[in-house]
Amino acid sequence: GRPPFRASSQNELLKKHLIDKPDSPIAYNSDLSDDICALILKCLAKKPEDRFANFHDILIKLRDMRIYKVKPIPKKS
Repeated sequence: GRPPFRASSQNELLKKHLIDKPDSPIAYNSDLSDDICALILKCLAKKPEDRFANFHDILIKLRDMRIYKVKPIPKKS
């Protein structure tokens, strides 16, 4: 629901993208599972060799993964 980095200038934002480690998504949504947070952080890894090789590998991981700690209850219209 938000970009991994925020900054007041383009130069500061670029520096953050190149150097800073993103916060875990759980810092912004405590309902997320540890598995989905790890997957997101792996997708945001700085080095290509630390990321997934392709989207198919991500889909395989997602298939057996829980996104939320507790399954959300759908809202009634």
